[in-house]
Amino acid sequence: MAQYMHDAHCFSCQVIAGNVSQPGGVLFENEYWTVRSRSYPVFIPGYLFIILKRHCENITQLTEEEAGALGPTIKRTCSAIEHVIGPERIYVASYGEGVKHIHFHITPRTASMPAGNGAVFLYHRCRELLYRLGMKSVAYSEADTLQTVSLLKAHLSGNSSAESASSVEKA
Repeated sequence: MAQYMHDAHCFSCQVIAGNVSQPGGVLFENEYWTVRSRSYPVFIPGYLFIILKRHCENITQLTEEEAGALGPTIKRTCSAIEHVIGPERIYVASYGEGVKHIHFHITPRTASMPAGNGAVFLYHRCRELLYRLGMKSVAYSEADTLQTVSLLKAHLSGNSSAESASSVEKA
């Protein structure tokens, strides 16, 4: 693996350096990108991040190699989510506002969630607020999260026989 320059003040760089604990650790990586789950607490099962391994704040500054590896990484990640979670939709988004490091939010929307990117964002934020107000039951348990992450990791590693997560909310 190539050594990349990191920004000590960047959250994504801290994740890449292994200084932030995430369920399952690295789920998949290639030379340029890494796929990881959201840190605890988890409000949407299968919510993943695809993060560029080097510090870069603008997508126009991707190298040809990084850009070329991005599409297959997104496709592979979405395929794993589709297989394991069975969502109605999978949203792929990059905002670059809060964390100024190129990364993509890969968000599965199950049938029980509201449709639309904005609605899913609000759904997630509302669950996060309820959690902070003491309603811990709105978050998925560590055991359920680890089971889902384990299945995603198996599928991402090429184990296409990995079963789907029967305990993951699909309705």
